[in-house]
Amino acid sequence: MSTKKDPTKTSKKVPKIPPPVVPPHCHPLLKYQLWQARVLEQIGCIKKCYMEKCFKATLCSQCKIPQVSNTSRLSENVIVFYEPTIDCTLRLGGIFPSEDNWNKWVL
Repeated sequence: MSTKKDPTKTSKKVPKIPPPVVPPHCHPLLKYQLWQARVLEQIGCIKKCYMEKCFKATLCSQCKIPQVSNTSRLSENVIVFYEPTIDCTLRLGGIFPSEDNWNKWVL
């Protein structure tokens, strides 16, 4: 029997790309996305949450529920996600003018 790995069975880990390796043409898009997330967070439309990764379940393991918190922990087992707030629509509605055709000059 050969000990070669089957190429069809790959690990399901998502590769992490360090910032120096990111192609230069992606930097403006990434900066815009980060800026957009920061602005929405400052307005109060979204909140940044952290969830700890759980280990894979086995046949004899206990069921573990992922823990979600609003404070960051210095750990590699943390997933960052953004959650919309309930009053997001009202907050965004206060930013735009109340005119009927406010966007006619944008196009």
